[in-house]
Amino acid sequence: MAMDKKLFAVALGMVAEHPKTKQLGPVHRVTIIRTFKSLHGLCEAPDEVLDGMGRAATAGRSARETLQTVGVEVFEAAAARLIETHLEAGISIAAIDDGEYPDVLALAPDAPPVIYWRGRLEPISIASAAVVGTREPTEMGRSIAERLSTHLAANGVAVISGLALGIDTVAHEAALRVGGYTAAVMAQPLDQVYPSSNRQLSFDIVESGGAVIAEHPIGKVTDRYEFARRDRIQSGLSRIVIPIQTGEEGGTQNTIEAAKKQQRQIWAPRTDNEGGHEKWKGIEALLSARTARGFTSADYEEMVTASKAQFSLWQS
Repeated sequence: MAMDKKLFAVALGMVAEHPKTKQLGPVHRVTIIRTFKSLHGLCEAPDEVLDGMGRAATAGRSARETLQTVGVEVFEAAAARLIETHLEAGISIAAIDDGEYPDVLALAPDAPPVIYWRGRLEPISIASAAVVGTREPTEMGRSIAERLSTHLAANGVAVISGLALGIDTVAHEAALRVGGYTAAVMAQPLDQVYPSSNRQLSFDIVESGGAVIAEHPIGKVTDRYEFARRDRIQSGLSRIVIPIQTGEEGGTQNTIEAAKKQQRQIWAPRTDNEGGHEKWKGIEALLSARTARGFTSADYEEMVTASKAQFSLWQS
């Protein structure tokens, strides 16, 4: 059953990329996967069933037309080849709701239909926190990220980040040093590690029992906008989201916005030692607006507890 869902989800992604198909983005693909059991079901779906999918109805009609024109078997055969290529490369695949896909991510309203990963995902189901921030942290920002990530990882919390330079790298490395679990969410496919200077770090994460995760299959050409899209997955895999240091603009703001949409708790460091520095302006704004809970080292245990919370937001 799980393989059938994988085949369906991967093949549907290929339908979305066909020139004839319109408006079939990740959110609408998830709706279709949760409505039908296979491409054949979508191909043969009556209008009234498609109309029942709400905002996904137009995309569903477009996908049905593509399938009827090109043929279900063409997409399923291509998807089967792609799945086999990944398995041969040691890459695992999960489709949303198939049993291997992380439950916490499946509850997000903008969850990716398919994820690809090397390593293991199981610790994420127990406790998880996203530790993210600027690529150019101050010494204080770096120190806070290291101390917090060390404490989280040493207490069984999966440290989720994005493999970028700066705060992300500090978070991953801190978790590794104490033998904890960390997972890196990439914007590119798994065969295109970025930045290249963190290629060894990506290997170390997998070797330590962590995971490197992507929503795109190997070989796919991506653009710079994927960094922003990736950020929703970092947040979605986490019970709490912790922006360590950020200006008023920058990639970390994408993760913050995703956390709001997904109704994740946001925590931000409370420090006055570098007040007014541009790299703290985004954090100061979060705290001033009470969008984030301020923390110091005295709050670490409460943050560990929050990272282990089970919730059912968005669950149907």
